[in-house]
Amino acid sequence: MTETADPSPSELAELRAEIAGLRAEIARLDADLDESRRLNLRAAELLDIVYETLGRTQGLSE
Repeated sequence: MTETADPSPSELAELRAEIAGLRAEIARLDADLDESRRLNLRAAELLDIVYETLGRTQGLSE
């Protein structure tokens, strides 16, 4: 088995910065996902309104 050396302080700092960047990216993506879900729900509500309106219009024209 090969042993690895402990990372240097500069390598640790670089890894910590990378982890912080990844955490920030995850937080941003999570917020984007929440916004996408919100917009999809709103689009579904609007589509329901359109279908209801079309259904009423079709019922009146028959």
